[in-house]
Amino acid sequence: MVLYHHTTMAHLPYIVHSGELRPSNYPLAGFPADLLFATSDPNGDRTATVSSKAYRAEYRAAKNLLVRFVLHGEDFGDWLPLLLEAGWNPGQIAAMQSTAASLGEHDLSKWRARATALPLARVSAIEVKFYTSRWQALTRDELFSVAPASIVVDGRGKTIAGLQMTVRCHRLVSGRQELQVGQYQYWCELLPG
Repeated sequence: MVLYHHTTMAHLPYIVHSGELRPSNYPLAGFPADLLFATSDPNGDRTATVSSKAYRAEYRAAKNLLVRFVLHGEDFGDWLPLLLEAGWNPGQIAAMQSTAASLGEHDLSKWRARATALPLARVSAIEVKFYTSRWQALTRDELFSVAPASIVVDGRGKTIAGLQMTVRCHRLVSGRQELQVGQYQYWCELLPG
């Protein structure tokens, strides 16, 4: 089974720097550790970061790209038993399911998860999408050539990761294909660990 993990271009420096997809390290107050979630739906899930109203507005305005990791199903398991193993109680799980339903996500059978990080070497493809384009694979050269050179320590002693990438995607304009090129630059603080 093919699975997908959807995220944002702004998360890419963290992911590239760490060399892995990780469960979120900012669980909600009072909730146990999160899992790394994936979906069997290639269009994503309404609970994913990329579905937030603010991110969708940036995406529609061509200020940002969607990012999709194509994954192997055997690297993930059933999410409910994994949440219970991670210490989630039935009330917390019900709250998560209720939040998903309030966002319009009712078919949780598409969800898969894992408790540990997934090395990027296990990722089948990393794809990007402009608002006006189809999903297109990034080459590993495009992705990894910029990250190592753009990690710096700023004047406050903070480690900052930068990612600058030129992405070329074909989009349909008035029935014909046209090349769309976008250059994106992100800087974000890298937390220890």
